[in-house]
Amino acid sequence: LTIAGSSALLPLVQEAANQYQAKNPGAQITVTAGGSGAGRTQVCQGKIDIGDSDVKLSDKEKTDLSCSGAVETPVAIQAFAPVANKEGLGSVTSLSKDQLISIFAGKVTDWKDVGGADQEIVLINRAKGSGTRSQMGKFLFGGDDTMFATGASEEDNSETVKTTVAQTPGAISYLGFAYVSDPSIVALGIDGTMPTTENIQAGKWPIGGAGYMITKAAP
Repeated sequence: LTIAGSSALLPLVQEAANQYQAKNPGAQITVTAGGSGAGRTQVCQGKIDIGDSDVKLSDKEKTDLSCSGAVETPVAIQAFAPVANKEGLGSVTSLSKDQLISIFAGKVTDWKDVGGADQEIVLINRAKGSGTRSQMGKFLFGGDDTMFATGASEEDNSETVKTTVAQTPGAISYLGFAYVSDPSIVALGIDGTMPTTENIQAGKWPIGGAGYMITKAAP
């Protein structure tokens, strides 16, 4: 099997592949990332067996990619959180939704304006087509992807975002929960609700949804 797509789903799918191959030595499962958009496109084009995505295929994709028979199997509830470099936050541990909108729209450009240190905010975005970006855009901008301000960079996978945020003073971005526990970055709360597994399970965390494994026909 060849599987590619969502980097937010990558840790889960890789672990599933590892466990399956351990029990079935003859099986070969290749798992890579590349982003949700690539996962959807490549599975519909027949280039891979399974496409991982944080969002479903759009009607336009089904038409343009001749993928009307695709089967989209939800495999996990995913959650996403804003993350920041430690330098610049000061005592900030949580931001309001309005503050996050202002930051990612480029209207607030210094941490001091949201209670942090006098440090320029550096925006790190995911590339367009990313499911993680799509989920963040739904929460912040009602799904209008064009409202994200142009940042310092646009990355095509979660691991690169994590590394870039960790190495860039003042940086802010967003990641799936599989990445936010890394001690090199800080996961921020929203309106006082902290990004914890317990809050996700209790339905208190506001950003997320099902993650899908997509096949072009019946799996």
